[in-house]
Amino acid sequence: SNAPGAAQQQDSTPPGGPELAEVQRNPATTLSRASTDGGAYSGAHFSETEDDAKAYQDNPGFGGPNLFAYRVNTDKTADAETMRDLARLVEPLLSEDQRQWSEDNGGLASAWQEFGFTHVFHVLENEAGPRRDRINVANMLSDAGYDWIRFVDDFPEGAVTYKYIGDGTLIPSEQSPAPSDGASFS
Repeated sequence: SNAPGAAQQQDSTPPGGPELAEVQRNPATTLSRASTDGGAYSGAHFSETEDDAKAYQDNPGFGGPNLFAYRVNTDKTADAETMRDLARLVEPLLSEDQRQWSEDNGGLASAWQEFGFTHVFHVLENEAGPRRDRINVANMLSDAGYDWIRFVDDFPEGAVTYKYIGDGTLIPSEQSPAPSDGASFS
């Protein structure tokens, strides 16, 4: 509808529901997620494809039985296919102590490898750095204005994953039942 306020309703609180997170206003992308429930908070992971999300419906410790689709805006995404890509994004944000620690360890990507991190996911889920000034990549990138970190995951192998680092709870736009019957959004 072109009535005044029609677009306003889409961008504001749904009737009787929680306020939409900023990234769900003016959405242009659909991301999928397997989980027990639909509410997704900062730190949640999403798959670029429905098939990759389905792999998490039966992955103990990760995901959950239900498949959800989320309409979101991914304009503010930090792309990090590799740990070197992630290091390039984070190095300008380091404090002086963190920068010195990084240089003493051959650069940030090398330092992460010394910590035993072999994949972007490991860096995003852990902290490393000088004892009193740990490097929390997700917090640093969120503070720098990003809502998402996009990376190539190791499960399923080669999957493109988005980690939500923005503010607010994401509300699914679709839900598919637990897949004993191979249910999907299609």
